[in-house]
Amino acid sequence: MSALRISYLTMFTTDLEALPDFYVEVFALEEVVSSRSDRYRELKVGDLMLGFPWIDAYANLNMTDQADPTGVRSMVTFAAQGMSEVDTLVAKATEHGARLVKPAFQTDFGQYLAVVLDPEGNAVRIAAPAV
Repeated sequence: MSALRISYLTMFTTDLEALPDFYVEVFALEEVVSSRSDRYRELKVGDLMLGFPWIDAYANLNMTDQADPTGVRSMVTFAAQGMSEVDTLVAKATEHGARLVKPAFQTDFGQYLAVVLDPEGNAVRIAAPAV
């Protein structure tokens, strides 16, 4: 078994204040204040760090050809404690500027989930066991 783990998820942003604040407000994530700069913010999600570099970080990473992607290229899933929390988080997300893409439904693989696009169009799935 591998000892590898995912430690960071990065979401490039054009609004370094608003996008991280969306995740703080909706999911009650804690900011790692010591990492804050005028070009970067970071939030703690359990053992995972959610990083928000300013859009010009594409150039720093030698990825300028990727700086204007179209369509959804990834999706992050937040695990809720139950079905009612899924509904609560979806409502909170839309109140804070997310767009509801798929209302909550029960899947055939035992989950109750919904999909929203955050204020910059990143796909976010909110899920819990369907009980």
